[in-house]
Amino acid sequence: LEQLPDDQLARMFLALVLARVGRADEAMSQLDRAIALCEPRPDPQALAFRAELRAPRGEVGAAIEDLDRALALRPEARLHFFRGCLLYTSD
Repeated sequence: LEQLPDDQLARMFLALVLARVGRADEAMSQLDRAIALCEPRPDPQALAFRAELRAPRGEVGAAIEDLDRALALRPEARLHFFRGCLLYTSD
């Protein structure tokens, strides 16, 4: 990242590692940056991963918004399933 600070994929991988070692806030920051780098069409996987981090933090509405954006870019069954689970559990 020092040499290529605008590398979205590198930031996504860093976020994955940070999340796995329990550093969710830092992971979220890396995902926010990765998504911002590719607006208006960010990687749907980055949006889905951010939704996965947001949901357990109680940010269900924001997680659903990320999933809606991801689904608009690349419809996938697992994203529909995850969105449905969030909707079901948030009521």
